[in-house]
Amino acid sequence: MRILGERDNELLLELGATVKNVGVVRHTIKKFTFSLRGLDVGSRWEKNPGKINLIDFPRKLQRGDWIRPKYVTVIEPGVEQDFYFTVKVSPATVEYLNLYAEIEYSASWAPPHSAAITRTLLELRKQNFEATQLPQPNATV
Repeated sequence: MRILGERDNELLLELGATVKNVGVVRHTIKKFTFSLRGLDVGSRWEKNPGKINLIDFPRKLQRGDWIRPKYVTVIEPGVEQDFYFTVKVSPATVEYLNLYAEIEYSASWAPPHSAAITRTLLELRKQNFEATQLPQPNATV
């Protein structure tokens, strides 16, 4: 997750995912979805029994597809593919952001894969601030 901009209490976020085929067989992805959820400032850190007791992020911010529906993406052996998606979220009270992604393959023998990452809004703002600072010219004497 990376902040591209912030104004009027909204964030423009770039969500990124990298899929690397480390095997020797071509993989065809038929579905690659994401869900961005949040936890508001001061909210309790509650476990979600439906998600093997992982922390629940109850605020739904965005859902989407990394690849267009009805299309497939092929990843050859040894190839790394990057996926990006730009979303707008209203972070008025969001303290934590959780990005969850799931891949479904065309092959019936291949189980789905999933991954998740959580970041604080403060951490993302700090990274954005550091990335946008211009280097200071050296002082001459």
